[in-house]
Amino acid sequence: MTPLLLAVLGGWFGDEPIADQVEIGKRIAGKFDQDQWERQLNIPPTSAKRTDIVEILGDDRKAIGQWSEGVRKLDVEWVVRLSPELMSRWFGYLSLREAWPEGELERRWGSVRQELGNKPVYILVLSAFPKKELFGLGETVSPTTDEMTNVRIVFEQGGRNIETMSYEIWDQRAETRSELDSVPWWQFTRLKPELTSMFETGYEPPIVQRGDYYRNWRWVVPTTDLAEGDVILKVLSKRKVRFAKFTSSVASSDTSKG
Repeated sequence: MTPLLLAVLGGWFGDEPIADQVEIGKRIAGKFDQDQWERQLNIPPTSAKRTDIVEILGDDRKAIGQWSEGVRKLDVEWVVRLSPELMSRWFGYLSLREAWPEGELERRWGSVRQELGNKPVYILVLSAFPKKELFGLGETVSPTTDEMTNVRIVFEQGGRNIETMSYEIWDQRAETRSELDSVPWWQFTRLKPELTSMFETGYEPPIVQRGDYYRNWRWVVPTTDLAEGDVILKVLSKRKVRFAKFTSSVASSDTSKG
């Protein structure tokens, strides 16, 4: 296989994690959490709580769908690319929070590298939430889940469509959006041992699921190699075309451990 094809989008894992991304993960782990208004007004955080792991997702998470809660629109659907950069930040974050012993970061990197191989992996997050009228006035309309479950997923690159292989890793119904936002989707993947913090409890969903908030998580990979360059993941359904654009680059030759 040529070096160009090995440099697939988010799929070429070097022998060691990317040093500068590990350091970014550590810096994020050392910060205190800020709520939305504190970030927008650029004021110091009022909580002593440390930042959540999702803060490391950065440019590897692309929003593809919004929902109106009656007053404002919120991102509720995403594509997350499990790139070498993201995995490096993830391990940098955990290594600082958990004070990893020497060699632990390298051990986990090797395990993830073996699991993900040479094909890029994406987590697709789709939602179906109730329709709310402006300012919460009027009736709330229960959602249909067709746009979440009856979909076709393809990659587009260089003017050609590339088929995908995908499977559901988790599906849940809830009474509030926040319940779904807090689901640790990585605990339902085969990367659970490497990505789960020692301080996380095993996720236990309600025995009986109720509510008008639905979310589905899928593991998506292309069936053939992707070349270096821009690639678009498209989610097609009866009434929507959702897409996320990612740009690949040849993995840095400086992948020394952080």
